[in-house]
Amino acid sequence: MAETAENLAAKHTRREIEEMAEKLGIRTVGVSKLKIAESVVESRKKHVAKETRKVKQEKEVKAFKPMQTIGKRGVFAKQADMEKKAGEIESFVAGLHRSAVEMQQKGIMEMKKGINAQVRENEKAAVKMDSGVKDIQAGIEEMQADIDKKRMEMQRGVREMHRGVAEVRKGIREMENSFMEFRNDTMNYIKDFYYG
Repeated sequence: MAETAENLAAKHTRREIEEMAEKLGIRTVGVSKLKIAESVVESRKKHVAKETRKVKQEKEVKAFKPMQTIGKRGVFAKQADMEKKAGEIESFVAGLHRSAVEMQQKGIMEMKKGINAQVRENEKAAVKMDSGVKDIQAGIEEMQADIDKKRMEMQRGVREMHRGVAEVRKGIREMENSFMEFRNDTMNYIKDFYYG
């Protein structure tokens, strides 16, 4: 049975749910217990989905097997070498994307935990800091927007790299087609010469 925010809120105290939220980098200041529980449940679902995608990506990268090299020279050897390089580029891009996203998310989580801890200290120190807390929250939102923008730029860059890999693969296919045409023409020429 899937965990719900209501179940989580019923089973745990507000402090326990706040601790769960902090570990997930969720803001808790001025938020109701049920809303924090909803955020925790949603974050856990996203984490499970992300882990599933990560495992799938790793399987896809491992599943890639470059074509076996035929000889050391000639079109087939070059084709196999280009196929191998395309696979290496693809694997590198996938690993780079995964590492960048993981580093970025880790940084966001650490930053949010630090900010949440600071906000709690400020609340204990003075009740009259409402305007200051609002400024901090606005800063967090602005920082989050900047981080999201950078992530979008990074994802665009990764898409461009994928397009480059696709171009390499297309070139390999075109070379293979040209070789097949050349081989057929050569066979026809030989037939005409000997049997024509």
